[in-house]
Amino acid sequence: MKKFIIMRGVPGSGKTTRAMELAGLKGRIHSADYFFAGEGGNYRFDRGHIEEAHIFCFEMVRASMEMARPLIILDSCNIQRKHFRGYLDIARQYGYVVEEVAMLPHPDPAIAAMRNVHGVSQESIERAIALWEP
Repeated sequence: MKKFIIMRGVPGSGKTTRAMELAGLKGRIHSADYFFAGEGGNYRFDRGHIEEAHIFCFEMVRASMEMARPLIILDSCNIQRKHFRGYLDIARQYGYVVEEVAMLPHPDPAIAAMRNVHGVSQESIERAIALWEP
């Protein structure tokens, strides 16, 4: 059975850590963040390219599904359901079972701001929590 897992949680909630645990040796993790990874893994976020990064991520997920990888994980905030609806469509198209949508608990925004690796501010995390769609 081919599985597709969608991570959901605000920045600093532990999505990537949990995705790596779930992936083990067989899973493939995809994230829009990978678009911003430069040489040596240096992360250089550019808000002007966010839409391009999400298209890149979607196409990488599609490519993994075309290759019939047994476990694919989408590591993204997915604050609202519309953010991952297209992924559900292609998962069905390629015969993947969406085994779980991993929703991590919201951490305290101040703590999340300190521990997220991309420098997302406390204010941005508070906005994401306010926009959260269960």
